[in-house]
Amino acid sequence: MLPVKTAVRPLTLDDAARGTALTQQIGWSQTEDSWARMIRWGGAGSFCIERDGQLAATAIAIFYAPAVSWVGMVITHPDYQRRGLARRIMGAALDYLRGRGARCIMLDASQMGYPLYESMGFRSLYRVEVYGGEGHESERTTDVRTVTHDDLPSMVELDGKIFGVGRPDMIADLALPGQCWVAGEIGQVSGYLMLKASGHGVSVGPWYHHTVEGAETLLQQALGCADGQPIRVYIPDPNREAKELAERYGLSPIRFSTRMALGDTPPGDMARQYSVASLGTG
Repeated sequence: MLPVKTAVRPLTLDDAARGTALTQQIGWSQTEDSWARMIRWGGAGSFCIERDGQLAATAIAIFYAPAVSWVGMVITHPDYQRRGLARRIMGAALDYLRGRGARCIMLDASQMGYPLYESMGFRSLYRVEVYGGEGHESERTTDVRTVTHDDLPSMVELDGKIFGVGRPDMIADLALPGQCWVAGEIGQVSGYLMLKASGHGVSVGPWYHHTVEGAETLLQQALGCADGQPIRVYIPDPNREAKELAERYGLSPIRFSTRMALGDTPPGDMARQYSVASLGTG
């Protein structure tokens, strides 16, 4: 058994490779690059517990704004589960966010983690369904183009309206030419979709457009670019149009997480997203 006083320490960029090994232990798909991004976004809110030279537990708390913050990457190594580490490291994450003035703290709970979060006061909002399949070529239109640097301000503004607060660092990190496509004139984006490499292939998100037709053209682009690769999309349950599009293009439900909140009512209209950025970031 672990000693009661096992210490929580900062999770740093030097831990990214060990984070990848940890996710492989539990079947998650984060790459070393995605761990590094998450640790950067979390900053001082990135925590771990180390045992015998490996990560025994992790949690990353991202402070977006007082109106909403996020907790993700809450993982316990299989060899150290059921010893109170998840509750301990979640406590560190919540203390950090509350210390910065967070009024609403959110997360996407796995079925295994749900009882812990519920016991800590989180309430259920809706499911986020994980859809999977394989990328494939489909008819594409000229209404979608690769992102440019001049698109970033309007993308951050649009994402902020949907998510409830701005996420400029995240959008800038993910909006890469060849991996991010937008609809609308340069500097006046009406929709966007981003692809990220994962251990299971590629994942979609964030993905948003104010019309179903626009969202479809973005999905067609993503599927074509991921031709022959496994692809996953993270769809909020209330967005029926997103589910219908996913199924029309051959994707099907794999599993789900439960979106939960602690504190104030979340801002924005996150359920209108066609795919969230990730289950660790909202």
